[in-house]
Amino acid sequence: MSDGTDGRISAEDMEEYLEETGGPDTTESNESEVTERLGHITASKGLHVGQDEHMVKAFITTQNRNNDIHVGDYVQVPYPRYDEEDLPNDLLFAAVSGLDYDMDTTLKDLSDIPGMQPDFDINEDDYPLLATLSPITILRHERTSAGGVNIRRGAVDTIPKPFEEVRMVEDETYLCRGLNLPTEGLRLGHVAVGGEPVPRSRDHPLIYNFSNPDPNESDEPAIFRHLLVAGSTGKGKTHASKNIIRQAVGGPRGPVYRIEDAEGQQTEQQLCTVILDPENEYSELATDPQDLSPDEEEQLEEYAQQGFRTGGVEDLTAFIPTVNDVNNPSTAASREIEFGIPFTLVEGRPDLLIPYDAPPATRNAITRVIRHYFASLDDASEAEYDTFMTHVRGNRKYFVDQTEEIHEASWGAMMGRLSQRSFNDVFDVGQSLLDIEHEIFRSGRVSIIPTSHLRGAKERLVVMSLLAHIVNNKIDDQNPSEAVKHTPLMLCVDEAHNYLASRATAQEQYIVNQFVEAAKQGRKDKLALYMVTQNPADIDEEIRNQTNTRVYFGLEEEVVSRIEIPRGFSDRIPLFGKGQMMIKAPDVQPTEVVGLPVCLVRHGS
Repeated sequence: MSDGTDGRISAEDMEEYLEETGGPDTTESNESEVTERLGHITASKGLHVGQDEHMVKAFITTQNRNNDIHVGDYVQVPYPRYDEEDLPNDLLFAAVSGLDYDMDTTLKDLSDIPGMQPDFDINEDDYPLLATLSPITILRHERTSAGGVNIRRGAVDTIPKPFEEVRMVEDETYLCRGLNLPTEGLRLGHVAVGGEPVPRSRDHPLIYNFSNPDPNESDEPAIFRHLLVAGSTGKGKTHASKNIIRQAVGGPRGPVYRIEDAEGQQTEQQLCTVILDPENEYSELATDPQDLSPDEEEQLEEYAQQGFRTGGVEDLTAFIPTVNDVNNPSTAASREIEFGIPFTLVEGRPDLLIPYDAPPATRNAITRVIRHYFASLDDASEAEYDTFMTHVRGNRKYFVDQTEEIHEASWGAMMGRLSQRSFNDVFDVGQSLLDIEHEIFRSGRVSIIPTSHLRGAKERLVVMSLLAHIVNNKIDDQNPSEAVKHTPLMLCVDEAHNYLASRATAQEQYIVNQFVEAAKQGRKDKLALYMVTQNPADIDEEIRNQTNTRVYFGLEEEVVSRIEIPRGFSDRIPLFGKGQMMIKAPDVQPTEVVGLPVCLVRHGS
């Protein structure tokens, strides 16, 4: 089997050896599944595992070269047992990170001979095919006290032996343990490699579950560690987001979360989902999918059998912000409620009136007059923008001449800023947000807030005021809104880069700082942030750092180069097709996932 010079076994000799010993063997993991041997571990190029890096290669048998192995595939390598325990072999769980033809062959293709001799025949099978394996974990089998077998993930601290067989991981239990995927949770899609669901040999691929344990379990729901969803236009962000949100909104049998009520007692409530909707798309969550083909109907039924929540949300209401001289949009929601932004929200939040980079003197002047106005009121709920401006004009002498708190030049600059038309058009129009917030922030409800009818300064003031109100009342313990504070809440912000990207203005700085604090306290306050954007680098870095789940659809190469991408995905993400995504969730191996091609609710009006 060797030429006697270097101790290496040629590919031809190895194939002959395998034929003599029975050829590639198979192992039955159950009655309906047979796992083929892909090849074996080789040490011909070195074999090494270490604390910082590994070098593990496998020879791929000739019959497995064509379409049977791909970069990204998950494979297993056994560690022989030398004890007397009646347990399965421990397994090295690894991903194929590269495929290459070995050039250590007697064939020479770097010459003119192949082109000059028409009958010269070189077959790719004449080159040994090697797979580079990236070890992820060792799956160790342990006996439980009850006599069963437990599979425990462990560090890669043991070197695999040369000639040990390499097989595709087909068993869902081993795939879940190897990737550290929960076996239950919110279903986000199917685990995939190269856009194809795995295991390939199964009719039903492995579901990617997002950790969402029962309140009686010790683990924290991953949703309260926040999600950032990013992808280029046309890659399926909104389609997938509707499906993801649909899983979090369970209806009568949906997931519940434990939260403290106003009396300090622990209660269990369903999630309230509030969606800021700039394109008027998410109210379609209320409606079943429309105009499906027979095949799509069959797929939808299959998803339901797999445990996906399908069909329109029962408890969904559109809350439409009204402003002067703007027509409200129509939505797909069966129930719509109009509301306005009350000026009282400005109390304690003067930066809402400073959507620009203000000089310190102007900023201080605005802060002073706002405080003076609210101090003059018996009840802050009586505050209105019109009476505020009347109050400021009537106290010019006090601020400029008597106390000299505000310089004459600063007064003029301040009045110019406070007299913006957008303030007059937005504040105190229609019924107050505060009068209906018990309707918006209700356990189990999906509250859609469309802003497609708003533009420019009006749209920005409305959205920033809403964000400030929600986040402040979630993280503040001093007289918070009970409806906001004591309801588990997922706040979804589409086009989040428009509001959470910069700190260039006083208003933006205030909102971003509040979101950073909210992100830090999400698990304690039961606040989940769900942010959707085209470029994750546009979201403030501190907010990104506090966001533990990243869902990346196809992104441009220059975008990928600006953000942190898990190893092995930098070259793949720019090539992702529609619905193809990489998910990095807390405590879970970064994983390729394909979303469901059929939207579980209406999509595409």
